[in-house]
Amino acid sequence: MVLRMSRQTQIPGMREQVIETCTELKLRPPFEAIDLLLRMTKARNYVIEVAPHPMIGHTVSGFVHPFRDGVFIIYYQHDAPKVLLEYIIYHELAHIWLKHVTPESVKVLRDGTFVTLTSPQQERDADEWARYMTAYAQIMTGCELAERLHATGVQRFSRYGKMLSHFEV
Repeated sequence: MVLRMSRQTQIPGMREQVIETCTELKLRPPFEAIDLLLRMTKARNYVIEVAPHPMIGHTVSGFVHPFRDGVFIIYYQHDAPKVLLEYIIYHELAHIWLKHVTPESVKVLRDGTFVTLTSPQQERDADEWARYMTAYAQIMTGCELAERLHATGVQRFSRYGKMLSHFEV
């Protein structure tokens, strides 16, 4: 069995960026977001912490706050299911890895709250990177995939973000 991406949904180069990132970090699938996070911290001498945030969830499911000297905190929706949590962490790690967020991108609002500013294009890029990373992290051998699909009766993956629904078996 071969998994291939529908040409309609590809952003040129994003799939390759994800594979290059994993190759650079010596990370082979299957893996989880925490594995990617640990490899990133080691490769770039970052400190990345992950913490739940009770105020997140209605309009935003996560965000990253960059500090000086390569320190980042990823906040996520505290009641997110595991599949969504993985995706949120991949999305926020994308902002870090692609250098969308820096201490200079943090702004203080009038009410004293902090916000990390990213452009709409950076958000789209982080979404696409997270979708590819989520899919890539779940790659199994053909036998493992066939067994899992056979056991569940699933003909196609449905959703891990939009990406997996575009993979064909």
